Amino acid sequence: MLGFLKKKSAAPAKKAEAIARQPPGVIFPWPQGTVLTALEGATIALPMALLGKDDPIGSVVLGPADMQMSIPKEGDTFLIRLQPGMSVSLAKSCQGRVVADDGQPRRFKISGSHVTNAA
Repeated sequence: MLGFLKKKSAAPAKKAEAIARQPPGVIFPWPQGTVLTALEGATIALPMALLGKDDPIGSVVLGPADMQMSIPKEGDTFLIRLQPGMSVSLAKSCQGRVVADDGQPRRFKISGSHVTNAA
């Protein structure tokens, strides 16, 4: 019986991922646990409501230590800045939007269990 279980678990789980082009200023849903990987430099605005009063930022926004964040004292959004190849996910679902002065869409690899690959 153990040999059967070992054989079943030996196959790696297939991760679903997709590539998205997100225009600046257009709100998009960001489900909890979805991983966005920037394929080019990108700034994303997120709602301040995502950050609870007693929640450390690192327990809500899950990304590399060198990810830049801008959290204003006033306002309803904060910014995260991603370099190409940086990945980030959220511990809570929310809506975000890309911020880009040049008006160009930004590309992201999206991965997570909810992503479906269309063949």
